[in-house]
Amino acid sequence: MTNHDVFSLGPYIVHVNENQITCLDENYPAPPKVVNVLRYLAEQHPKVVSRDELIEQIWDGNQAVGEKALTNTIWQVRQFFNHPNAEIEVIETIRKRGYKLNVTPQPVGIEKPLVQSDYTNKSLVFPLIVVASIISGVMFSLQKKVTQQDITSGVTSITKMPGSELRPVPSPDGKLLAFTSNAGGDRQLYVKTLGDENVPLQQVTFADKSPFKAVWSSDQSALYFAQKNAVSCEIVKLSLNTKEISKLANCPVKSGYNYIAISNDGKTLAFHGQEKGDSSDGIYFLDLTQQNAKPIRFSCDVNCQYRDRDMAFSPDGKTLAVTQRKSKALERIALYTLNRQELKILSQEHSDIVGLSWHPSGDYLAYGEQTADKRTGFIVNVASEQKYKIDIAGFSYPSFSNDGGIFFQTRRENYFVASYQLGDEVAISPQPLIESHFANQSAVYSKEQNKLAFLSNESGYYELWLSDQDGFNRTQLTHLNKKLRYPTWSADGTKLLVVSVAENKEDDQIYIYNLKNQGLTKLDLRLGVVGRPIWHPNNKDLVIKQKVDGRSNLFKLDINSFELTQLTHKGAYIGNFIDPQTLIYSYGDTLWKQDLREANKRERLLSKNEFNNNYSWTRYEDKIFFKSEGQGFYTIKSYDFFSKTVTPFVRIPQEQATDSDALSYNSKKHQLILTMRLTPQSDIKYYVPELER
Repeated sequence: MTNHDVFSLGPYIVHVNENQITCLDENYPAPPKVVNVLRYLAEQHPKVVSRDELIEQIWDGNQAVGEKALTNTIWQVRQFFNHPNAEIEVIETIRKRGYKLNVTPQPVGIEKPLVQSDYTNKSLVFPLIVVASIISGVMFSLQKKVTQQDITSGVTSITKMPGSELRPVPSPDGKLLAFTSNAGGDRQLYVKTLGDENVPLQQVTFADKSPFKAVWSSDQSALYFAQKNAVSCEIVKLSLNTKEISKLANCPVKSGYNYIAISNDGKTLAFHGQEKGDSSDGIYFLDLTQQNAKPIRFSCDVNCQYRDRDMAFSPDGKTLAVTQRKSKALERIALYTLNRQELKILSQEHSDIVGLSWHPSGDYLAYGEQTADKRTGFIVNVASEQKYKIDIAGFSYPSFSNDGGIFFQTRRENYFVASYQLGDEVAISPQPLIESHFANQSAVYSKEQNKLAFLSNESGYYELWLSDQDGFNRTQLTHLNKKLRYPTWSADGTKLLVVSVAENKEDDQIYIYNLKNQGLTKLDLRLGVVGRPIWHPNNKDLVIKQKVDGRSNLFKLDINSFELTQLTHKGAYIGNFIDPQTLIYSYGDTLWKQDLREANKRERLLSKNEFNNNYSWTRYEDKIFFKSEGQGFYTIKSYDFFSKTVTPFVRIPQEQATDSDALSYNSKKHQLILTMRLTPQSDIKYYVPELER
């Protein structure tokens, strides 16, 4: 195709000069790099264009910037072509060669006028902004009947900064919005004035501790939030006038839960914490009207069926909505009437709830839900329990404003399988191996089969897939509609195991796939959490993790009798056999070696100063390959058993790596296989749902 400013790709039209893509009369603003990549690929069609050529043409040959930027841009391109009524796979990745268009581009001779969206400013506090990009068919789809008509309306973009803007919370008067952003590098807290784009964005935190979701004081003079670093976590109050930060309470450093809420009258702060003497983290209340008040625990502490996570006060302050997790894949929403101490279960069997907020009427709750790394939203009527599905990709952490509109984040985290070539004279960052419109992760290589087993959410759930060693000829092996984890090959390459957390109980389940007869066997275990199982060298038994007397250790599991034999006694998380009597395992961010014939003797191979990651490592022959965490990055290293030396290979920015996904080694290609993710992108948007009153 010759150079054109306007061209079509199937039902989509690319307007290069306007940086817009249209589909079915809907217009989507697109970043300049997206349309420039599309135009160049269209001009070169049907040629395969190498990564180096794209970087040369689009990023002026700047390899340092272009390598990372190109991967992100290719992902962004794919998002524009996933309209629910016209989804196409527009770009094909050609392994080790580059990219090409799957659709033949056609020049459009007469440019169709671009239709400008007409928005009504319902709250009078927002600028009139065009609809955000990458929103496909924004619509509420009715799950249970709540109104007599379909609910459709516009979505307004509030932020368009580089990086990720998260956890939006409007001020009580609706004129300000607090949120966190990593636009400046480190995550900090910002306040945006709504309705006046001439007022600059205000950064309000500058500490070396990362802030999380904030809530406003009733007079809007202060923000309350959790902040933490590697060694401490605090609940604090920030005065917006003086910028003074006052510590109110502690919160657990290791917990990933940093939720917070405040009553509408501004008198009670609820937060996720753990006070001295309590055995677990949970929700605490703090009386803000009393100086030096002590936190009071709200959550159950011992012998609890559920673990409290997020919370939100109803507008009248009489009810607390709480998300409660029973297992890794089972969560529910409960309503707790505070003065009567009554509990009502509003909805059950959620996989992972990501934010909740009350409508100002008190009649509805909005919440986000994440399944297999795909996020969507719901609004539920708390009286009738009828609910809407909010069909906006990436919807999470909603926050109602007093006018009934919802602020929310549209966060997407796309994972891909990458390979890192060992032995090259010039270090090159890991390259995509299995990359698509969907998330792919946890790949493990079998030398016997010369294949990769991995997990993909292409079906809507993380299922087990198989491909050749280059990521081609992909085949879905399981159809369990569950979130599967930890695929692992048997030593002879004839079987694969994978773990699922059952949805109606706390016991992990193990499935074994036999490649010879394509049969799938479920081990009906009653052993609770089994960790990350591995195969025993005998190719018949498994090794699983069990917690006994408060400490995790490794046990051999006979898959026929389910008999357990304890292998380690001083703590262990995951292991790898050198031979049937010699086990390497991780515990306490340290790597250990043990002769199983001597239960009380073990050798420390790597200390936590060097190793510091219990899960992301693998062994091949006389070397351990592992991922070590640094300040803002991970370093891939190797440890040699004989020389006792550690060799670093490459650094990966922390936001592009995963902290717990296993490494795998392809001995035929001398490659490390790992999971990476595109730099997470999240923007804040605003939507006004039409609800019955």
